[in-house]
Amino acid sequence: APAPAPSPAAQRSVDDGARLRGEAEAAPAPAPAASPAASADGDIVGLQTLREGVRCKGSQVSMVPNEFCGKGERQCMDKWEQGYVTEHAARLQRGLAALRRPGCFPHGVSVSTMGYFRTGSTMLYNTVRLWAALAAGPSLVAGWVCTDRTAAGIGVQGAKQETCSLVCKDHEFREGVAQTAAVVLMSRRDPFYSVCSRKLMDVWCAMENQEGPTNWTAINGYKKKCKTDPEMEKAESAKQCHILMRQQAAVYAAREGAGGAIAHDMSLERYNADPNAEVEAIAKAMGICSDAASDPELVKFVVQMGAELKAHPDRNIGLTQMHDVHHDTHRKAKCSNLEAFMREDPECRTWMEANASHLANAVYLKAKADGFKLPGKKQTKSFGKALAQPAQQTAAVELPKIQATCKAPDAGAPSDYCGSSDDKSCFTHWENRYIQDHIEELKPGLQAIRGPGCFPTGLSLGTMGYYRTGSTLLFNVARLWGALGAGESLLAGWFCRNPSELGTGVKGSDTESCSFICKDHTLKEESSDLKVLLMSRRDPFYSVCSRKLMDVWCRLNQEGRAESATWDEINAFKDKCMKDPGIESKETVRQCHDLMKMQAEIYSARQQSGKTVAYDMSMDAMDKDPAAEVRAIGQAMGICDEATSNAALLKFIVAMGKELKTHPDKQMHLTQMHDVHTDSQREAKCGKLREWMEADEKCKEWMEAGAAHTANSFLRDLR
Repeated sequence: APAPAPSPAAQRSVDDGARLRGEAEAAPAPAPAASPAASADGDIVGLQTLREGVRCKGSQVSMVPNEFCGKGERQCMDKWEQGYVTEHAARLQRGLAALRRPGCFPHGVSVSTMGYFRTGSTMLYNTVRLWAALAAGPSLVAGWVCTDRTAAGIGVQGAKQETCSLVCKDHEFREGVAQTAAVVLMSRRDPFYSVCSRKLMDVWCAMENQEGPTNWTAINGYKKKCKTDPEMEKAESAKQCHILMRQQAAVYAAREGAGGAIAHDMSLERYNADPNAEVEAIAKAMGICSDAASDPELVKFVVQMGAELKAHPDRNIGLTQMHDVHHDTHRKAKCSNLEAFMREDPECRTWMEANASHLANAVYLKAKADGFKLPGKKQTKSFGKALAQPAQQTAAVELPKIQATCKAPDAGAPSDYCGSSDDKSCFTHWENRYIQDHIEELKPGLQAIRGPGCFPTGLSLGTMGYYRTGSTLLFNVARLWGALGAGESLLAGWFCRNPSELGTGVKGSDTESCSFICKDHTLKEESSDLKVLLMSRRDPFYSVCSRKLMDVWCRLNQEGRAESATWDEINAFKDKCMKDPGIESKETVRQCHDLMKMQAEIYSARQQSGKTVAYDMSMDAMDKDPAAEVRAIGQAMGICDEATSNAALLKFIVAMGKELKTHPDKQMHLTQMHDVHTDSQREAKCGKLREWMEADEKCKEWMEAGAAHTANSFLRDLR
């Protein structure tokens, strides 16, 4: 059956617009300026107020992933963005009035932001998200995975969700999206940088899949040889380039084959050279009127959001979908030969010389000549279609029954927790495949962990650690133990809550036998009742170095200032700090002390509540003997010895940890994973840090004790 026709509002953004065709447009008369005012609930400039003629709220949109902002509790603007609006309300007033004037923003629009890997597609997505959040307020839903808008009712005439708007990020078109998305935007960059980023993330030199059980010895042997053999790495460089070419070609071919067009293809080089121009061009491609899209204060705000995103990539990842940002020092250390290798491939060289234009992409040009058909390319099933029409799946492996009598969705947990709905498994796709491939080997362990009295039903467990200590690996080890033991009665995710809110372990509640596992970096008052708390630590040099590699470094101290520093002042201090050893050595010690304080505050809060830290995982010990650490974590969780000593279960969880490091960008909403830094990156950028840290008595004592809390002087001061 044909897809429902888009509403007039959505259709405007596709082809009824002089805006989308780049034609001149008469700007509406500016709205009279009004002084900003806050409502009783603090909603300055109406961030959470429905616009005129808009009847839909994001909470009414059901056929999109639960992690989308606007659908549940999470707003589509983060704290920094809301703070900026509050602080600069008067300056933003004219632009916001124009943006929210009827006819300026195409309510009911769906905007898909696409791009092959590591092209700035996340920056593109957040630029679109912020423009839409400012315009649509609570009628916006946005997040990772692009869905068929018609299944969600967005822009569909007569549907109750008609005037809601959708912004999404993806790397491939899923079923129906190429045909129905009102606006599709792309991103691209010099392919060398994208391929180098793949190498820096260690998504590199992967052996082709072999039939039968996973052979880690062969896989690791191939990877090691590939990285040291120039001819193999030359072939790998060309292979990676062609992977990215196929990604770009697949998006263009699907969209143009469906009779649509890419409204704008953002070049990251062009964005870096003139972000204001790109931010304005993106707004106009979305269908936003020129009076708002060209407003200097709105453009400045969106550009500064991008700078904030680069400066703090680890904040609000669930909303921004952001990841670590690579730098020239990383590339020089590890990618010196890649550009030459890539240029030896004629098709790759042509694409590179055209700055990754799709018009120079040999795969796209062939697909166009063939009527936009790509060999062997099938679209992934859309989330909405999959819910409406469940596909036949391969028969699942029958696992032993668990002892818990509750199902996790009954707990009413936050929508970003796995287990919060029937379609959100706490197993990754890789873990499910591993179980199917090794079920006979795993059966005795699974029967043990799911047997009476082995897994502690009603468990509430927090995994914590100061920054960059392996706390994400710790969380995933605990999550996988929990998924194996608790099955459908497990909830897990970012941000620790009070167990009593969910009813887990609370006598007499419907969800008493459900369990939940959470990850956090601070022990909040509301999470002080967690039954079990696990910590992580590592040689503090590596944690401090990671902070520098993430560019969370050399920030200007603004405490006590009457006015916030300007961006010029902030950047000037950063430049001076990075060049002056005297200033940077102080920054290094400050970072070390900050991590000590984080550890001290967690231990102190736990002790004040009359509880203990059940286990403190050393990342250095995990690297040396992962099976022993995995077993110790399981024991600290309260799992019986028969399960925690099972060799097959230990092997599975250790293999999961390796998979997590090899593919950190897979299912990040579930694993909470981020990029992994390497020794070559540390050598390039952190050469003096250890020396500077050891020059400080407090930091030196802590370092020499392997970051043990017993050697943390800040914790001693709190007792």
